[in-house]
Amino acid sequence: MVLRVAMISFHSCPALAPGSGKVGGMNVYIIELAKELSLLGLEIDIFTRNHLESDRDVSFLAPNVRIVHLDGGPIDAEMDAFTGYIHGFYNEVLGYQYEHRIAYHLVHSHYWMSGLIGQEFSIKNDIPHVLNFHTLEHLKRKAIGPEDPFNDRERIEIDLIGSADLIVTSSEHERQAIINLRRSSGGKIVVIPCGVNLSTFRPIKRQVARDRLGICDDKIILFVGRLEPLKGIDFLFKVVEALGADRRFKLFVVGGMSENDPEVLRLKALSEKMGLSATVVFVNRVDRQELATYFSAADVCLVPSYYESFGLVALESMACGTPVIASRVGGLPSLIKHGKTGFLMPWRCPDSYADRLMMIFQNSQLSESMRNASIRHATSLAWSRVAPLVLSAYESLVPTRKS
Repeated sequence: MVLRVAMISFHSCPALAPGSGKVGGMNVYIIELAKELSLLGLEIDIFTRNHLESDRDVSFLAPNVRIVHLDGGPIDAEMDAFTGYIHGFYNEVLGYQYEHRIAYHLVHSHYWMSGLIGQEFSIKNDIPHVLNFHTLEHLKRKAIGPEDPFNDRERIEIDLIGSADLIVTSSEHERQAIINLRRSSGGKIVVIPCGVNLSTFRPIKRQVARDRLGICDDKIILFVGRLEPLKGIDFLFKVVEALGADRRFKLFVVGGMSENDPEVLRLKALSEKMGLSATVVFVNRVDRQELATYFSAADVCLVPSYYESFGLVALESMACGTPVIASRVGGLPSLIKHGKTGFLMPWRCPDSYADRLMMIFQNSQLSESMRNASIRHATSLAWSRVAPLVLSAYESLVPTRKS
C-alpha cells in the first residue's frame, strides 16, 4: 500500500522563506523531509494555517506532496493568540479529509501547537501520532528565561510526551531532556539527525564565491539566522571586539527582514556604540542558493546561540566546507566534531572565541583540514540518508505496509 501521511505545521507555513519572522530550521526540515519521503513512495499532505488572501489554497510542493492552507484565525494574528484558533484549525483539517475522502495511515506533527492538533487527529482516525517538538520550552527557559507568553506550554509538552506514539528528536541531548521531563525510559523516542540538501549547499571555491558577492576583504566571519536574543548576536559583537583594533576582517550578519526591522536597528546601534560599524556588515535575508555562496565565501561561521535544538546553519556551513565555532549547547555537540570540523565552546568567554578564530585565520593547514572534514561529515547527513530513517520509524508504527 502507499503510505499516506498527514503532516501538521499549524503555526508556520513550511513554504515561507527561512529568516522571516519565526520562520527557521523547522520549516526547512519539513519541506526537505517531505520531498525526500515522496521519492521513497509516500504521499504527504502538509496542513498549515492560512497566511494568504484566499480562503483555502492547495499547492503541490513536489509530486505527491501537497501544502494545504486552512483557516487558522486572522492572517495578521500575533503568535501569542494562535492557541485560540487551534480547535478551529483541527476541524478544518477534518473537513478537508472528509471532503476528499482521504484515509491517512499516520499523522506527523511539528512543534507543540501542532502536537495538540495531531493528537486529536490521531485519536479521531485511530492512527499513530509521530511528534517532533523542534524546540522545548523547558530548554529554552533554561537558556534565556521564559519567552513564550503561553504559560501552559511546558505542561502541554509533558502531556504530549505521554500521549504521542513516537517522538523524533534531532539529538541525544533533546532525547535526554524529554526523558527527564516525563521521567520515562525513552523507549518511544528515536534520535534521527536533521539532514542537509547537498544540491543547494555544496562547496564553491572561496574566491569565486567572494567575487560573486563583491567581497574583497581578507578574512570573513559569518553569522546566519533569525535576529533574536536567543541567537547570541550581542555576544558575537563582544567576540569581534575581543579580536582587537587591527581588524583586517569583516563580520557578515545575514538575516532580518529589512533595514527597518527593529532588531536590525537595535543591533546596528549597538555595533556603532561598540565602535564596530566599519567591521559589521548587515545583509537582509537572502535566498538559500545565495546563502550557500555566503557560506563558501566565509573563513568561519559562528553560531553563538544560547540554545539550538539541532543547528541547521552549522550543518549547511559545513556542507559548503566552512568550519564552525559554536556554543556547546543543545544539539550542536552531536553535529560539530570538536577540533575537526570546528570548535565547540563550553563557556561564553569572548576571548576564548577570539582565540579559536585566530587559530583558523592564521593556520591554513588547520583551516584546510577542517574544510575537508566538514564536507565529509555533512555528506553523511544528506537528506537521502536521513529520510529512510524516518520512513523506518513510520513503518514501525504501520507494520502492514508492503515494500
